Amino acid sequence: MKRRLQRYEKHRKELISNLSHDLRTPLSSVLGYSEMLKNGIYDNEVEQQNYIDIIYRKTIYMEKLLTELLEYSRLELGTIQLQKQKMDIAELIREILIEYYPEIEKNQYSLELEIPECPIVGMWDKEKLSRVLRNLLDNALKYGMDGKKLRIAMREKQNQ
Repeated sequence: MKRRLQRYEKHRKELISNLSHDLRTPLSSVLGYSEMLKNGIYDNEVEQQNYIDIIYRKTIYMEKLLTELLEYSRLELGTIQLQKQKMDIAELIREILIEYYPEIEKNQYSLELEIPECPIVGMWDKEKLSRVLRNLLDNALKYGMDGKKLRIAMREKQNQ
C-alpha cells in the first residue's frame, strides 16, 4: 500500500510538472505575439492576422490543458460526475475516426479496424468517453506511428 501511494504521488508530481511545462510554452508565444501586436511590430495586415490566429490557437490549447487539469482534480477528489446515456460505443468510435481520417490519409498510415457491425450499446458518458478516445488516437498518431500502422479493435470477452 505504501509503495502504491509513493508511485501515485510520483505520477501526480510528474503530471503537474508536465502540465506546467506544457502551459509555459504556449503562454510564452501568446505573450510574445501579443506584445508584438501591442507595439505594432508587424509588416502588414496579413502578418497581423497570423499573429492573432497564433494567439487564438495557443489560447485554445491552454484552455484544453486547464480543463484536463480540472478534470484530473475532480477525479482525484472523487467529485467527478458522469452524465451517462444509452449509446452505441462502436458508432462513437466510427464517428471519431472520421475526424481523424484526413490526417491518417495525409500521412499514409495504414488503418486496420476490427469493430463489430452490430451495435455495442451501453450506458456511457459520451463527452468523457470521446475525450479518452481522442486522447488515445492523438497519442497513437503523435508517438506510436513508427510502423505507420494504426489498429483499432473491439472484442467481446466474457460477455463484456
